[in-house]
Amino acid sequence: MSNEKLSLEIAKTLSAIEGMARRAGHGFGSAACFQCGAEGPAERCRCEYQQSLRCAGRYLCEGCRAAHAKIGVFLDELLRTHPSPNPHSRRAKLHLRLYRALENLPEGEKVRHFIAQTDGGDNGDKFRAVIFRAFVRASFLDFASLSRGLQREQDRELMASLVRTIRLP
Repeated sequence: MSNEKLSLEIAKTLSAIEGMARRAGHGFGSAACFQCGAEGPAERCRCEYQQSLRCAGRYLCEGCRAAHAKIGVFLDELLRTHPSPNPHSRRAKLHLRLYRALENLPEGEKVRHFIAQTDGGDNGDKFRAVIFRAFVRASFLDFASLSRGLQREQDRELMASLVRTIRLP
């Protein structure tokens, strides 16, 4: 093999490796977002649930980082609730909000299946494990859409609450 052909093969191989690394979020300069694949400036995720949401050491675009932050706040609120068999408890309401937010997402049905395996009466450790394992087992990565879905559900709940409170004649 001539030096020119060998150089061309090496360049192709390096280009392919760089492309795979970008798609995996390992970045060479301007990395692709690990979750949405957007090319451009990306930074490592700094959410507090990196191991559970599989974003530890991954590069995310600004939109996906913002979605992770919102979901982190929601999950923190959900996981701080106390076990209760009451269907009107704070935990049950947040669990239902997450379940409904996943309803129209392509990968959401898988996550919903796993999330349905727990209820508000489970202790903190079991509840936490089921919630996080659901995202991993379903290979869920569309956190930007989930963030929008959670906001939509929260807005819907607020409107329903206002309608119940105001009761027009």
